[in-house]
Amino acid sequence: MRDQQAGDIDGITDKARQNNYNPRASLSGLLNIIDGVASIEGRILIMTTNFPDKLDMALTRPGRADLQIGFTMATTPQIRRLFLSIYATDFPESSTTVVSDAALSQMAVDFADRIPSSTFTPAAIQGYLLSYKKTPQLALDMIEKWVKENMRK
Repeated sequence: MRDQQAGDIDGITDKARQNNYNPRASLSGLLNIIDGVASIEGRILIMTTNFPDKLDMALTRPGRADLQIGFTMATTPQIRRLFLSIYATDFPESSTTVVSDAALSQMAVDFADRIPSSTFTPAAIQGYLLSYKKTPQLALDMIEKWVKENMRK
């Protein structure tokens, strides 16, 4: 099946096996590695999946998966903070354009307002901003064009 990614934890669930997906590991084997007799204490295990609803409950029960973090599309406040973090004036060498803190804050608000909330990943927005690393005003001026181009994809 193409929707099962090689490194994702959902590739070993019962549902995956029902769809003729033949993993190299079993759910029982994975559970024993995580917290069985031979498990190692004091480690952090990070599991990824694009299908959290398909995971076996034994894998995600409290004590095995103590923290679950969902990565979502960027919200308006996140977009604003991304803009500010890229163009922070704490590091003068990071920008050739000198902008006051107040002006930069307003630019961040304007920038975030021009991007539909929960439409793009933070990584996509960060990539855009990094292409205008030394010119925050140009990043602001060009964002609507970028949004239009990327909304079609």
